[in-house]
Amino acid sequence: MHGLEGLIAGRVAPGVYRWEIRPEELFRTAKRPQRTGLTRTPDGRLALPLAMGGGHADVEAPPWLADAEDAGWEVFGLGESQDEQGFFTHAAEVLEFPEESDSDDWDAFYDLLTDMEWLPAERAYLIVWPGWKTLADAASETFATALGVFRDAVDAWAESDTPMYVLLPGPGGEPRELPPVPRD
Repeated sequence: MHGLEGLIAGRVAPGVYRWEIRPEELFRTAKRPQRTGLTRTPDGRLALPLAMGGGHADVEAPPWLADAEDAGWEVFGLGESQDEQGFFTHAAEVLEFPEESDSDDWDAFYDLLTDMEWLPAERAYLIVWPGWKTLADAASETFATALGVFRDAVDAWAESDTPMYVLLPGPGGEPRELPPVPRD
């Protein structure tokens, strides 16, 4: 159990949540089961990524990540950054923003977060930000602004067919201003 079962199943409202999980559980990996048999596209061609086990069957992943990807979620992991510019640079790389996009201010960052047409999700977007504490400690105002922009983007996606969730994992109920991921 990783605490995201209800979220991945779509029983949790979109939001920005703290995810109470120990680091060793967040990054714990488990071998994904091999799929058997070949899969074909609707027109009868061999679907190579599926024939190769979904493209990731031989990669070890944390159980929560494997569950989210198997459910059709587009998952991103944000690492550490020390300041606003570092956050923008890192987030643009992780979220695969188009190279020609300008993501160096909060309005542009919001616009890109609420577009994502270059990376459509089958079911939902999940941003897991294990590096949040570094930014919160080094640049608390930037961290607060980032949380506000994430909340606004989540609200923008909430009524769509592909909602967005943002999780800040860690032990001890931090950051306190965020609610925990609801459990079933």
